[in-house]
Amino acid sequence: MNVIELNSIQYNMNKSIMSSFLSALCLSLIFWFLIADYNYFSIIGFLLFFIVFFVCYLFIATPIQIILNKNNKKFILINLIIYTAFSGIIHTIVFVFYGNSNPLQSSIFYSMILCSSVVFWFIDSLFSKTMDK
Repeated sequence: MNVIELNSIQYNMNKSIMSSFLSALCLSLIFWFLIADYNYFSIIGFLLFFIVFFVCYLFIATPIQIILNKNNKKFILINLIIYTAFSGIIHTIVFVFYGNSNPLQSSIFYSMILCSSVVFWFIDSLFSKTMDK
């Protein structure tokens, strides 16, 4: 590998890590405000949300993001559809793992899928556009 390819790989990884970090932060804030019961929900709950979302984004969404960002266009709806499809698969696995035998009947299931995919798609597109300048 030459120096240009190594710089490109490093640049893409930095962009992906920052997108994952910001997406996890935003999604944690969204879910914290939507489902928080302020009597017993604490900052530890927020941090737990953040860690789970960050790990999921980093290890699941980042490889997809790197593949989809090769064309260097931003705010592409097909990317949103792909992120939503993968988000649906992951959320289905998580919901079934935690005992919800039919997650398709839950409105929370659909809102989590859409929210997590839209947040990641938006931040990926917005953040990538600013880093490309």
